[in-house]
Amino acid sequence: MILALLLACAARVVAPTPPSPVADSGSPAEARRLAMEAILLWEEGQPAAAEASLRQLQRFDPKAAWPVMMLAELAREREDFAAALPLYEEAVRRDPGLVRGWLRLAYERARVGEVLAADEALARAVEVDESGRAWLYRVAIAEDLARQDLGGEDLLRERVAAWRASGQATDAEQLRYRIEVSLRVGDRRGAWEDLDELLFLEPDDEASLERYLELSRELGRRELALRRIEALLRAYPSEAVLRRLALYLDEEREEGLHARVLLHMEEEGLLLPSSIR
Repeated sequence: MILALLLACAARVVAPTPPSPVADSGSPAEARRLAMEAILLWEEGQPAAAEASLRQLQRFDPKAAWPVMMLAELAREREDFAAALPLYEEAVRRDPGLVRGWLRLAYERARVGEVLAADEALARAVEVDESGRAWLYRVAIAEDLARQDLGGEDLLRERVAAWRASGQATDAEQLRYRIEVSLRVGDRRGAWEDLDELLFLEPDDEASLERYLELSRELGRRELALRRIEALLRAYPSEAVLRRLALYLDEEREEGLHARVLLHMEEEGLLLPSSIR
C-alpha cells in the first residue's frame, strides 16, 4: 500500500533551478557554467555527462543541497537504489526544508523494508510541506504499521485526526482517501466533515452527496446538511445535486425545502425525475 502511494513521489523530476553558486574555490562564472550545463544535459537525456558536471560543481558550492538531490535522482533513474538512498539523506541534511527530498527518502527507505525509518522521514516532510501530500503518505504508512502490529488502529486514528486538524488536504483525491480511512477506523464525524468539504470541491459528485446525506441522517446533522446543500446550490447550481437532493427530500417528505428545490429546477429548465414530477 505505502509503496504504491509513495510511487507518486518517485516520478521523474524536472531539474530544479539552482541558486547562484557560492564560489568557495575557482571561478563563480565556471560554477554557473557547470550548473547550467548539468541542467541542460539532464534535460537532453545525458545522465552520465550531467553527473560529471554535478560532481565538478560540488567543489564550488559544497553546502548546496540541489546538486546532491539531482545526483540522487540520477542514481534512482539508473536503478542504483543503494547509491540513491544516502544521497537523499545528504540532500535533506543540507536542506531540511527540502520536501521532495524527504518524500524521496521515505520512498527509498520503504522500498528496502525500513517502514519505521520511512515514517520518520515523512514526519519531517509533514513539518515543511503545506500541500497535504506528506500527510497522505504518513497515514498510508500508519496503515502498514497497523497491519504489521506495530501501531494499531489507535495510531491510524490519531494520524487521520492530526491530518484533518492541520488543514492540509488540498484536493479531492486526498479528501477521498481520508474519508475512506476515517470510516474504516469508525470516525464517522471526521468522514462527514471531509464529505462536507468535498461537496464544494466537486459539486457534481452524486455518490459523495448520497454518502453525505446518509451520514448526516445517522449523526443527527440532517438540518445542518440541508442548509449546507442550499448554500452549495447557491454557489454551484448543479443539475446532479438538484436531482439527488430532490429525490432525497421526496423520500424524507421535506415538503418546504422540497418545493423550493423543485421551483429552482423549474427555473433552471431542468427535467424532473419521473418519481417526483
